[in-house]
Amino acid sequence: MPEFAITVTIRNRPGMADPEGETILRDLVLRGGGSGGASGGIPGGISAIRTAKALEFRVSAGDAAAAEDLVRRVCEEMRIYNPLVSEAVFSAGSN
Repeated sequence: MPEFAITVTIRNRPGMADPEGETILRDLVLRGGGSGGASGGIPGGISAIRTAKALEFRVSAGDAAAAEDLVRRVCEEMRIYNPLVSEAVFSAGSN
């Protein structure tokens, strides 16, 4: 049976606060790297940063769709993310 790498990217839904992203952006601006300036090799013009968490599952399944379905069910049953505040994007690749 082929093995698939299923990546689950979990991020806050649009409109939800992202304190980690806001902190990174604030620190970047303080260093002179955001909103038009550049300092110390940090690119300028960055106006927002959103963070996400990525999980990679290795799954043996008949095809990519079956592997993705299995991971989706596991994530939902184990409440790996809260669908009220977060969204999960599932993507499959073969090994």
